[in-house]
Amino acid sequence: MNRTAAALAATLVALGVLAAAALALTPPAGTPNLAAMTVQSTDLQPGSIITIDAYQTPPAGFVAVYERDFRIAQTAPGGTLFALETQIQLTASAAIAERVIGLERTEFGSKAGHQLIESAVVRSAGAGSGLKAKDVHFGRVVRIAPGRGSFDERVTLRLGAKTETSEIIEVGDGPVLALLVAVTPGTHVPASLSLTLAADVARHVKRVLASPPSLPSRPGPTGASGTTGAS
Repeated sequence: MNRTAAALAATLVALGVLAAAALALTPPAGTPNLAAMTVQSTDLQPGSIITIDAYQTPPAGFVAVYERDFRIAQTAPGGTLFALETQIQLTASAAIAERVIGLERTEFGSKAGHQLIESAVVRSAGAGSGLKAKDVHFGRVVRIAPGRGSFDERVTLRLGAKTETSEIIEVGDGPVLALLVAVTPGTHVPASLSLTLAADVARHVKRVLASPPSLPSRPGPTGASGTTGAS
């Protein structure tokens, strides 16, 4: 993921949408397996590369957060290559999660929210990048079917002849919020990309919530908290 793409992710951290990364840790007792809720390697084509795969320190008001990021991923043979950041955020109740996703949907679609994101992206990218607020372009916030209150917004970063497109996807189900940021080169990103990722996550979340809670054997990328414990 290059600097401008990383700047968007850094912006989401600053806005409190993504939790800041920390050392791998063990979630509270009784936490459902959040690792099994997010995008799995089996959802993607062979060759996907994971960079982060662990529980993180949750922001205030959240019970637990699991992050799995892919430096490179692909959903279909010959399809669009993209970098992907994912976080599964567990709240204390479905009512809280629904309220949070509603507030975030409003914020992401507002002029004030756009200005905040623009300034944070430019600041995160650094003076040497040449990125300016006018180079950040927002699409409409679109409600999507999987989960409750789920939405998608396309953000395009243009720097000279180079363009990157970021799909910000949020899926809600019960007390769980799933945030996905898929970053692709260029502007020709099929709508099926965000819908496929959202549907995968919604399916995993629903399955785990319907299962008895289990504790990870240890923090980190192995066991129930990591890829080998997820399905």
